[in-house]
Amino acid sequence: LHLNKKGKVLDLCCGDGSNSYLFFSDISEHVDAVDVNKSALSYARKVFKKSNISFIESDILDYLSNCSTVYDLYYMGSAFDYFSKKERSKIFNLIKNQMSSSSTFVLKTPVWDKETYSCNTQVNVGAKPDYADDESVVYAELKSFFTTITTYVAEYSTRTEIIAICRR
Repeated sequence: LHLNKKGKVLDLCCGDGSNSYLFFSDISEHVDAVDVNKSALSYARKVFKKSNISFIESDILDYLSNCSTVYDLYYMGSAFDYFSKKERSKIFNLIKNQMSSSSTFVLKTPVWDKETYSCNTQVNVGAKPDYADDESVVYAELKSFFTTITTYVAEYSTRTEIIAICRR
């Protein structure tokens, strides 16, 4: 994945802002980091303050619905399961419609084992019941919106994650 140094990044559901700061701020001209969580954004503004990062408090559906900026990279990390399938469809459609032909959307999400996972546990407070339990679930949702999708499965000692790189 290549990002032009003059590029713009949209970090959706940025949480504490660590990805915006550690990964995106050095490789792009500007990062808009959006999250609905006030305390996470307060922390981000204190700890990850940088002139090319704007931390924005907003629901991402509202933000995407009212945003006219076209970003080079749209990133949504570890938030897939906090939205229902219907909400995700709206999010993916809004992203697709904003993207230019050279924009990229990257989605990262954990894979949850149905036998051991239940929603609203301490591990995943606020998650919806239609989470990703394998790569095919994520791919099936994305293929309705994006023409080119490359997925990777990352296996760690305590978790598995899916990374999807999408183009219009």
